[in-house]
Amino acid sequence: MSRPAADAQVSGWVYQMVISSMTFVPRLQGVRVFGKQYIPLEGPVILAGNHQTNFDPFLSALGTRRFIHYMTKKELFDNPVFSKIMTAGGSFAVDRSKNDIGAIRKALEVLKGDGVLGIFPQGTRGGQEPLDGVAYLALKAKAIIIPMSILRHKGRWEIRYGVPILPEGKLKELTEKVMASIADLNKMTLEQ
Repeated sequence: MSRPAADAQVSGWVYQMVISSMTFVPRLQGVRVFGKQYIPLEGPVILAGNHQTNFDPFLSALGTRRFIHYMTKKELFDNPVFSKIMTAGGSFAVDRSKNDIGAIRKALEVLKGDGVLGIFPQGTRGGQEPLDGVAYLALKAKAIIIPMSILRHKGRWEIRYGVPILPEGKLKELTEKVMASIADLNKMTLEQ
């Protein structure tokens, strides 16, 4: 597994322990992963996917040996024990009610350190209008975007990673391109 971004509170050991424990959760057994080859082994990467359940960050980590830092809604950090585990696992809080400059800086720090950042462009489970955050961060940090689909289909979880999207163009265009790619990946799973 790749190393996490330099941060005294982040622990690769805790991250690996949490991810490994997911294989014992009955609902997460038999996960199928497609497109692992699209995730670069080095350099800044943004994993951008649909968001259906609280398991999504853990499921996405099953498809790569790289350490993923997740931008996570600040409300999940209210529980002090859970907060310590999440922070040690590389997640950091974002206030979704405003432009959270601190979270944006942290995300750029991860990417500029050649790390992997996980984001759900719609900002919440179940979907809403996608935000331009993924495109903004990709353009600013020159990070490759890997579209990702996480769906439970026919009683089994399937994770699909798509063809890398280069950080180029305008915010809206890049956001639309990412969302179209995620939709295509979702469709591939549902048509099986």
